[in-house]
Amino acid sequence: MKRIFWTQLLLMCMACFSSGPTFAGVFNPKTFTLDNGLTVVVVENHRAPVVAQFVWYKIGSADDPDHARGVAHYLEHLMFKGPEGSLSREIPNILDRLGGMYNASTSADYTNYYEVVASDKIETIMKIEAERMKSLVIQNDEALRELDVILEERKMRIDANPLGRFIETIHAVWFWNHPYGRSGIGWESEIKNLTPQKARNFYQNWYGPNNAILIYTGDVDFEDIKKKVKHYFGDIPERAIAKRIRSVEPSHHGASQTIVMQSEHIAQPYYMEVRSIPRFVAQKKESYATEVLAYLLADGPTSYLYQ
Repeated sequence: MKRIFWTQLLLMCMACFSSGPTFAGVFNPKTFTLDNGLTVVVVENHRAPVVAQFVWYKIGSADDPDHARGVAHYLEHLMFKGPEGSLSREIPNILDRLGGMYNASTSADYTNYYEVVASDKIETIMKIEAERMKSLVIQNDEALRELDVILEERKMRIDANPLGRFIETIHAVWFWNHPYGRSGIGWESEIKNLTPQKARNFYQNWYGPNNAILIYTGDVDFEDIKKKVKHYFGDIPERAIAKRIRSVEPSHHGASQTIVMQSEHIAQPYYMEVRSIPRFVAQKKESYATEVLAYLLADGPTSYLYQ
Protein backbone atom coordinates (compact mmCIF):
# COMPACT_ATOMS: atom_id res chain seq x y z
CA MET A 1 0.00 0.00 0.00
CA LYS A 2 2.87 2.34 0.86
CA ARG A 3 4.51 1.66 -2.51
CA ILE A 4 1.26 2.43 -4.35
CA PHE A 5 0.84 5.67 -2.41
CA TRP A 6 4.33 6.92 -3.22
CA THR A 7 4.01 5.91 -6.87
CA GLN A 8 0.81 7.93 -7.15
CA LEU A 9 2.48 10.81 -5.32
CA LEU A 10 5.42 10.74 -7.74
CA LEU A 11 3.14 10.85 -10.76
CA MET A 12 1.05 13.63 -9.27
CA CYS A 13 4.09 15.75 -8.46
CA MET A 14 5.50 15.19 -11.94
CA ALA A 15 2.18 16.49 -13.20
CA CYS A 16 2.38 19.55 -10.99
CA PHE A 17 5.94 20.43 -11.98
CA SER A 18 5.23 19.84 -15.66
CA SER A 19 3.28 22.04 -18.01
CA GLY A 20 3.11 19.41 -20.73
CA PRO A 21 -0.19 18.28 -22.27
CA THR A 22 0.26 14.61 -21.32
CA PHE A 23 -0.18 15.05 -17.57
CA ALA A 24 -2.59 17.95 -17.99
CA GLY A 25 -4.99 15.64 -19.81
CA VAL A 26 -4.85 12.99 -17.07
CA PHE A 27 -4.80 15.00 -13.85
CA ASN A 28 -6.33 18.29 -15.05
CA PRO A 29 -4.29 20.46 -12.67
CA LYS A 30 -5.33 24.07 -12.21
CA THR A 31 -2.77 26.63 -11.14
CA PHE A 32 -2.68 30.15 -9.77
CA THR A 33 -0.04 32.35 -8.15
CA LEU A 34 -0.48 34.72 -5.21
CA ASP A 35 0.94 38.23 -5.23
CA ASN A 36 3.70 37.07 -2.87
CA GLY A 37 4.91 34.55 -5.45
CA LEU A 38 3.41 31.38 -3.95
CA THR A 39 2.51 28.95 -6.73
CA VAL A 40 -0.61 26.88 -6.02
CA VAL A 41 -1.68 23.74 -7.88
CA VAL A 42 -5.10 22.12 -7.43
CA VAL A 43 -5.99 18.63 -8.66
CA GLU A 44 -9.65 17.83 -8.05
CA ASN A 45 -10.50 14.20 -7.32
CA HIS A 46 -13.90 13.58 -5.75
CA ARG A 47 -13.75 9.79 -5.34
CA ALA A 48 -13.36 10.08 -1.55
CA PRO A 49 -13.94 12.90 0.98
CA VAL A 50 -10.21 13.32 1.56
CA VAL A 51 -7.68 16.02 0.71
CA ALA A 52 -3.88 16.01 0.66
CA GLN A 53 -1.87 19.18 1.11
CA PHE A 54 1.76 19.33 -0.01
CA VAL A 55 4.27 22.14 0.38
CA TRP A 56 7.37 21.78 -1.74
CA TYR A 57 10.21 24.20 -1.05
CA LYS A 58 12.63 24.51 -3.94
CA ILE A 59 15.64 23.77 -1.82
CA GLY A 60 17.31 20.51 -0.80
CA SER A 61 20.43 18.90 0.58
CA ALA A 62 22.40 19.64 -2.59
CA ASP A 63 21.98 23.32 -1.70
CA ASP A 64 23.54 22.97 1.74
CA PRO A 65 26.33 25.55 2.10
CA ASP A 66 29.80 24.15 2.67
CA HIS A 67 29.87 25.42 6.26
CA ALA A 68 26.50 23.80 7.07
CA ARG A 69 26.26 20.42 5.36
CA GLY A 70 23.10 18.62 6.44
CA VAL A 71 21.24 21.82 7.32
CA ALA A 72 18.35 21.24 4.87
CA HIS A 73 17.51 17.98 6.62
CA TYR A 74 18.11 19.56 10.04
CA LEU A 75 15.60 22.31 9.25
CA GLU A 76 13.06 19.71 8.15
CA HIS A 77 13.19 18.29 11.68
CA LEU A 78 12.90 21.73 13.26
CA MET A 79 9.79 22.52 11.24
CA PHE A 80 7.97 20.25 13.70
CA LYS A 81 9.31 22.11 16.75
CA GLY A 82 8.55 25.48 18.30
CA PRO A 83 7.26 27.14 21.46
CA GLU A 84 4.40 25.73 23.48
CA GLY A 85 1.13 26.42 21.69
CA SER A 86 2.64 26.80 18.23
CA LEU A 87 0.95 24.81 15.47
CA SER A 88 4.27 23.43 14.24
CA ARG A 89 4.84 21.79 17.61
CA GLU A 90 1.29 20.47 17.79
CA ILE A 91 1.22 18.80 14.35
CA PRO A 92 1.39 15.20 15.70
CA ASN A 93 -1.42 15.83 18.19
CA ILE A 94 -3.59 17.72 15.69
CA LEU A 95 -3.26 15.15 12.91
CA ASP A 96 -3.75 12.21 15.27
CA ARG A 97 -6.91 13.83 16.59
CA LEU A 98 -8.19 14.30 13.04
CA GLY A 99 -7.26 10.75 12.03
CA GLY A 100 -4.95 12.15 9.37
CA MET A 101 -1.48 11.49 8.03
CA TYR A 102 1.57 13.73 7.89
CA ASN A 103 5.25 13.50 7.07
CA ALA A 104 8.16 15.30 5.46
CA SER A 105 11.28 14.47 3.50
CA THR A 106 14.41 16.12 2.20
CA SER A 107 15.75 15.22 -1.23
CA ALA A 108 18.73 16.67 -3.05
CA ASP A 109 16.55 19.24 -4.83
CA TYR A 110 13.40 19.76 -2.75
CA THR A 111 12.08 19.59 0.78
CA ASN A 112 8.43 18.63 1.11
CA TYR A 113 5.81 18.51 3.85
CA TYR A 114 2.38 16.92 3.54
CA GLU A 115 -0.82 16.30 5.45
CA VAL A 116 -3.81 14.14 4.53
CA VAL A 117 -7.15 14.75 6.28
CA ALA A 118 -10.89 14.64 5.70
CA SER A 119 -11.71 17.39 3.21
CA ASP A 120 -13.85 19.32 5.70
CA LYS A 121 -10.75 19.77 7.89
CA ILE A 122 -8.69 21.45 5.19
CA GLU A 123 -8.51 24.82 6.92
CA THR A 124 -6.80 23.23 9.91
CA ILE A 125 -3.86 22.04 7.83
CA MET A 126 -3.77 25.30 5.89
CA LYS A 127 -3.25 27.16 9.17
CA ILE A 128 -0.37 24.83 10.06
CA GLU A 129 1.62 25.35 6.87
CA ALA A 130 0.85 29.06 6.72
CA GLU A 131 2.13 29.59 10.26
CA ARG A 132 5.42 27.81 9.77
CA MET A 133 5.96 29.37 6.34
CA LYS A 134 5.43 32.83 7.80
CA SER A 135 7.45 32.53 10.99
CA LEU A 136 9.18 29.49 12.45
CA VAL A 137 10.56 29.98 15.96
CA ILE A 138 13.69 27.88 16.49
CA GLN A 139 14.57 27.54 20.17
CA ASN A 140 18.23 26.88 20.98
CA ASP A 141 17.84 24.14 23.60
CA GLU A 142 15.30 22.18 21.58
CA ALA A 143 17.25 22.58 18.34
CA LEU A 144 20.48 21.37 19.94
CA ARG A 145 18.72 18.30 21.33
CA GLU A 146 17.41 17.53 17.86
CA LEU A 147 20.98 17.11 16.62
CA ASP A 148 21.23 14.00 18.81
CA VAL A 149 18.08 12.68 17.14
CA ILE A 150 19.62 13.23 13.70
CA LEU A 151 22.88 11.55 14.72
CA GLU A 152 20.87 8.54 15.86
CA GLU A 153 18.93 8.61 12.58
CA ARG A 154 22.19 8.56 10.65
CA LYS A 155 23.45 5.58 12.65
CA MET A 156 20.23 3.67 12.04
CA ARG A 157 19.77 4.51 8.34
CA ILE A 158 23.40 4.50 7.18
CA ASP A 159 26.18 3.64 9.63
CA ALA A 160 24.48 0.49 10.95
CA ASN A 161 22.79 -0.29 7.63
CA PRO A 162 25.03 -1.96 5.01
CA LEU A 163 22.66 -0.98 2.21
CA GLY A 164 22.58 2.63 3.40
CA ARG A 165 26.39 2.77 3.45
CA PHE A 166 26.50 1.19 0.00
CA ILE A 167 24.15 3.75 -1.56
CA GLU A 168 25.90 6.68 0.14
CA THR A 169 29.24 5.42 -1.20
CA ILE A 170 27.86 5.04 -4.72
CA HIS A 171 26.65 8.65 -4.73
CA ALA A 172 30.02 9.90 -3.49
CA VAL A 173 31.89 7.95 -6.16
CA TRP A 174 29.52 8.65 -9.05
CA PHE A 175 29.30 12.41 -8.58
CA TRP A 176 32.89 13.62 -8.56
CA ASN A 177 32.26 17.36 -8.57
CA HIS A 178 28.56 17.76 -7.93
CA PRO A 179 26.65 18.25 -4.65
CA TYR A 180 24.62 15.12 -5.43
CA GLY A 181 27.68 13.26 -4.17
CA ARG A 182 27.20 14.59 -0.66
CA SER A 183 25.43 12.77 2.11
CA GLY A 184 21.90 14.16 2.29
CA ILE A 185 21.68 13.79 6.05
CA GLY A 186 25.31 14.84 6.51
CA TRP A 187 28.28 12.91 7.78
CA GLU A 188 28.66 12.65 11.55
CA SER A 189 31.25 15.45 11.78
CA GLU A 190 29.03 17.71 9.66
CA ILE A 191 25.95 17.08 11.79
CA LYS A 192 27.93 17.93 14.92
CA ASN A 193 28.97 21.19 13.24
CA LEU A 194 25.36 22.37 12.77
CA THR A 195 23.87 25.06 15.00
CA PRO A 196 20.40 26.54 15.54
CA GLN A 197 21.56 29.80 13.94
CA LYS A 198 22.63 28.00 10.77
CA ALA A 199 19.13 26.52 10.56
CA ARG A 200 17.58 29.96 11.09
CA ASN A 201 19.71 31.44 8.32
CA PHE A 202 18.74 28.63 5.95
CA TYR A 203 15.07 29.14 6.77
CA GLN A 204 15.27 32.90 6.15
CA ASN A 205 17.18 32.45 2.89
CA TRP A 206 14.96 29.82 1.29
CA TYR A 207 11.61 29.24 3.02
CA GLY A 208 9.62 32.04 1.41
CA PRO A 209 6.30 31.77 -0.45
CA ASN A 210 8.07 32.80 -3.65
CA ASN A 211 10.26 29.70 -3.36
CA ALA A 212 7.46 27.22 -2.67
CA ILE A 213 4.78 25.23 -4.46
CA LEU A 214 1.55 24.50 -2.58
CA ILE A 215 -0.43 21.53 -3.88
CA TYR A 216 -3.95 20.29 -3.08
CA THR A 217 -5.37 17.09 -4.43
CA GLY A 218 -8.59 15.36 -3.48
CA ASP A 219 -12.18 16.28 -2.75
CA VAL A 220 -11.79 20.03 -3.21
CA ASP A 221 -13.18 22.81 -5.38
CA PHE A 222 -10.72 25.04 -7.21
CA GLU A 223 -12.48 28.33 -6.50
CA ASP A 224 -12.95 27.45 -2.84
CA ILE A 225 -9.26 26.54 -2.50
CA LYS A 226 -8.30 29.79 -4.19
CA LYS A 227 -10.30 31.80 -1.66
CA LYS A 228 -8.97 29.91 1.36
CA VAL A 229 -5.35 30.01 0.20
CA LYS A 230 -5.52 33.77 -0.30
CA HIS A 231 -6.92 34.11 3.22
CA TYR A 232 -4.29 31.99 4.98
CA PHE A 233 -1.20 32.47 2.81
CA GLY A 234 -1.81 35.80 1.09
CA ASP A 235 -0.34 38.01 3.81
CA ILE A 236 2.96 36.11 4.08
CA PRO A 237 5.64 38.46 2.73
CA GLU A 238 7.88 37.24 -0.04
CA ARG A 239 11.55 36.94 0.75
CA ALA A 240 14.78 37.84 -0.98
CA ILE A 241 15.56 34.29 -2.07
CA ALA A 242 19.24 33.57 -2.57
CA LYS A 243 20.37 32.52 -6.02
CA ARG A 244 20.55 28.76 -6.39
CA ILE A 245 24.02 27.76 -7.53
CA ARG A 246 24.53 24.33 -9.05
CA SER A 247 27.67 23.05 -10.69
CA VAL A 248 27.50 20.78 -13.72
CA GLU A 249 29.03 17.34 -13.34
CA PRO A 250 31.87 17.16 -15.87
CA SER A 251 32.14 14.31 -18.32
CA HIS A 252 33.62 11.13 -16.91
CA HIS A 253 35.13 10.50 -20.36
CA GLY A 254 33.80 6.97 -20.46
CA ALA A 255 35.34 5.99 -17.14
CA SER A 256 33.54 3.34 -15.14
CA GLN A 257 34.03 2.21 -11.58
CA THR A 258 33.13 -0.93 -9.70
CA ILE A 259 32.40 -0.82 -5.99
CA VAL A 260 32.41 -4.00 -3.92
CA MET A 261 31.44 -3.85 -0.26
CA GLN A 262 31.22 -6.82 2.07
CA SER A 263 29.20 -7.22 5.25
CA GLU A 264 28.64 -10.16 7.54
CA HIS A 265 25.13 -8.84 8.15
CA ILE A 266 23.99 -9.36 4.56
CA ALA A 267 23.03 -12.87 3.50
CA GLN A 268 21.73 -12.02 0.02
CA PRO A 269 23.93 -10.14 -2.47
CA TYR A 270 22.75 -6.68 -3.51
CA TYR A 271 23.53 -5.31 -6.96
CA MET A 272 23.16 -1.74 -8.16
CA GLU A 273 24.03 -0.24 -11.52
CA VAL A 274 24.11 3.54 -11.98
CA ARG A 275 23.75 5.27 -15.32
CA SER A 276 23.34 8.86 -16.44
CA ILE A 277 19.88 9.66 -17.81
CA PRO A 278 18.32 12.69 -19.54
CA ARG A 279 17.72 15.77 -17.40
CA PHE A 280 14.03 16.20 -16.63
CA VAL A 281 14.02 19.95 -17.28
CA ALA A 282 15.64 19.64 -20.69
CA GLN A 283 14.12 16.37 -21.91
CA LYS A 284 10.78 15.77 -20.20
CA LYS A 285 9.44 13.13 -22.58
CA GLU A 286 12.59 11.02 -22.31
CA SER A 287 12.61 11.44 -18.53
CA TYR A 288 9.02 10.19 -18.23
CA ALA A 289 9.93 7.15 -20.32
CA THR A 290 12.95 6.47 -18.11
CA GLU A 291 10.82 6.62 -14.96
CA VAL A 292 8.35 4.12 -16.39
CA LEU A 293 11.16 1.84 -17.58
CA ALA A 294 12.80 1.84 -14.15
CA TYR A 295 9.46 0.99 -12.53
CA LEU A 296 8.81 -1.90 -14.91
CA LEU A 297 12.32 -3.31 -14.64
CA ALA A 298 13.07 -3.13 -10.95
CA ASP A 299 10.29 -1.80 -8.72
CA GLY A 300 9.00 -4.55 -6.49
CA PRO A 301 8.19 -8.26 -6.81
CA THR A 302 6.17 -7.84 -10.03
CA SER A 303 9.06 -6.21 -11.89
CA TYR A 304 10.90 -8.03 -14.67
CA LEU A 305 14.29 -8.18 -12.95
CA TYR A 306 12.78 -9.38 -9.68
CA GLN A 307 11.03 -12.26 -11.43
